[in-house]
Amino acid sequence: MNIKSPEQILEYWFGSSREEWDRKSEAPNDAMDDLHVALWWGKRPGGRLPLDAAVVEGMDKEIATLFSETIHAGEEGFLTQGDTPWTEAKEPEGALALLILNGYMHKRIFRNHRQKVLENDEIAVKLASTIVAIGADTDKEYDYTVYERKFIYLALANSGDKEEADLGLAKLKELLEEIGIEGITNSVACLKTHIKNLELAWGRFGTNPYRKALKEEACTAEENEFINENPWL
Repeated sequence: MNIKSPEQILEYWFGSSREEWDRKSEAPNDAMDDLHVALWWGKRPGGRLPLDAAVVEGMDKEIATLFSETIHAGEEGFLTQGDTPWTEAKEPEGALALLILNGYMHKRIFRNHRQKVLENDEIAVKLASTIVAIGADTDKEYDYTVYERKFIYLALANSGDKEEADLGLAKLKELLEEIGIEGITNSVACLKTHIKNLELAWGRFGTNPYRKALKEEACTAEENEFINENPWL
């Protein structure tokens, strides 16, 4: 099997290795930010207009080609058997890579398999909850950068559970304060919009309608209208 390492997962997702881009002290350059806007948010450069469906499909196919065997190995439990770099919260890079693999890459490959997406999302949420509960997200020993922590908190914020969502949203807003105005890139602007939409949804409906739709639960006409006006990738 062609199983990728945690470093390869992170290098693909962030567009470079930590050596090439010091995510701890630098914002991404414009070209890298355009990549992030496309890969993370499904938007064209500038972060306002959606990508063409064919471009999104092409990215999904690339992720499937590169990482589907690694995802399958994770589903079978092979990645975290014994002492490996993937061993969940014990290894910072392994934990983050496992979270991105399950919470973000997986749904790009299995868009039409909702149950599989939900199951792997739960793995990502549990990992994010563990990382935050033990304080690893801000512990210098783990050394997660603001750009990496974003995906830990986003997994929680996207949850259909109010308590998890509230925690994730609160952590994301704290993160935006850390980033500051000088660090506002187009991808960060997309994150701000996403946070606003989640808060609007919870405030208006008392639930996460995106999650309801994913679980094929009946949404109200107003919820469906909200989803259509504010689509997720």
